[in-house]
Amino acid sequence: MKSLLHCLWTGPSFPYALRAFIKKWVKYLKNSHSDFEVVLWLTDDSLKAFNDYLQQGGVGKFDQSQRGKCFAGVDVEFCKASLNYQNFYVAMLEPLLPKYPDIITSLFRVFQENCRYTSLSNIGRIIALDCCGGLYSDIDFLLPNEQVHFPKDITSLMSPFNRLSRIDFFVDVKTIDGTNYVENQCLMLSPKRIGALTSLLRNMASKAGLEFDKIVMEAQNYSEFLTNERTEELNKSLFLRGHEADLASAFKQRDAREFDRVNSRIYARENFKTEVYNYDTGRYESGQSMLKTGSLHHIYNATGMLTYQLVIDFFEKNLTRRRVDYSLVTGYRVFHSIFDIRQLKSQYDFVDPITGGHIGMFSWANPGFSRLTKLEKATVKVENKLIEKSTMIQKSLLLELINKASSVPYGMLELSSSKNLRRQQIQWLQQKVRSLRRSYLAISYSECVLTELFEIALVRRGIGKKTNMGKFLVQELNTNSYSKIKKLIDPEKKSLSYEDLEGFMQCHNKLEHLEIDL
Repeated sequence: MKSLLHCLWTGPSFPYALRAFIKKWVKYLKNSHSDFEVVLWLTDDSLKAFNDYLQQGGVGKFDQSQRGKCFAGVDVEFCKASLNYQNFYVAMLEPLLPKYPDIITSLFRVFQENCRYTSLSNIGRIIALDCCGGLYSDIDFLLPNEQVHFPKDITSLMSPFNRLSRIDFFVDVKTIDGTNYVENQCLMLSPKRIGALTSLLRNMASKAGLEFDKIVMEAQNYSEFLTNERTEELNKSLFLRGHEADLASAFKQRDAREFDRVNSRIYARENFKTEVYNYDTGRYESGQSMLKTGSLHHIYNATGMLTYQLVIDFFEKNLTRRRVDYSLVTGYRVFHSIFDIRQLKSQYDFVDPITGGHIGMFSWANPGFSRLTKLEKATVKVENKLIEKSTMIQKSLLLELINKASSVPYGMLELSSSKNLRRQQIQWLQQKVRSLRRSYLAISYSECVLTELFEIALVRRGIGKKTNMGKFLVQELNTNSYSKIKKLIDPEKKSLSYEDLEGFMQCHNKLEHLEIDL
């Protein structure tokens, strides 16, 4: 009997990460002589995206009319497809919805209409496993480990968990800093247990019936958030200016509280147009802030309980031992060794500076994190292009030059009052440059920094014509380390002189621009 490896995609796109996931797995399973087959689950909107990709020149085949029940014991119609000559199966979620209570279909539609693709996927993966059994993985989680052969079938894959679950259903467990985290990025159900998750979906339907108004409201709020001007501005900004730069800085520093504070400032004046359920008062209220607390623009209690927490509770209730214990975690270590797992620890690397604890910041409801993780590479590329074209100067390079200049011994003939003044001025400049929020400075700002540095370093406040600090700067700027700064001062000269620095200082304005809040 064939075993199935499921992945799922919904939404109006067919991204590269999904294509890469499919191609890698199909090729790897074939080389491993495994009985596993890859199945891509689609919804109506993602089916259109898949077809559009193929019609626009994607190397692949897909004939939706050729459907059939391809696997013994599995009452689902599949059709064959290929990408870059790698063959796999495609199945649709919508035809399976009538097997479950009507409210599951209603939930599906609400999430689809309001772009709540995470909640939609959380339901879809349960339906796929309930109907087929097998292994489900998010496309950014389990990747092939080219160093090992994949197990022959699902029975071999699940062997580390023998006798740990009453229904042979497993949710991924990760151990981070000694704490067990239960996630639904990877799910397994034995094909012998097809239908075992129907009770979970019925429970989900029952809960949804009690909180359906809240679920609809939260989905609408989420859709409103995605189309909000502030959110669109964040998406386009590459996080290079204003509070957006603050958000990127807090993200890179992994400071959870600062990350929350910046998000709150960005969305401080943005309100929901639709009503919001206030969990503190138990009432529906209008005009609530886009950010109720911290980095979450809304708590999403109802959708979170339905599409994530219910799955976790169901899993833990069906363990033969009480909740998550050492035996299960040990089993997952063996299980994980088969894969090249994309490390998700970074999602928990946000530190609370007060408690010292680690906080999991990954959330589709988070106005910054998911965008930052996607835009971080793009930001680096853009910055690198700008640097290559010499339109920006690295802040750390300027700061390094200032710090080196500050350590140069003062001249013997300088007055003590002059030395103290120069020392205070260069300390002020160091502090000012450090406080700039960008990693790279535009030419105009870089020129302001250099002008102020030269005025501190070159102007003689005592007897003599040249200062030790000035002579040091000339020497440093003529090295390869500061070639970009040297070109900024005089792009034509191969070697700078003391007089070149004086001329540059006299031709440019002082550091007034640095008072602007970048």
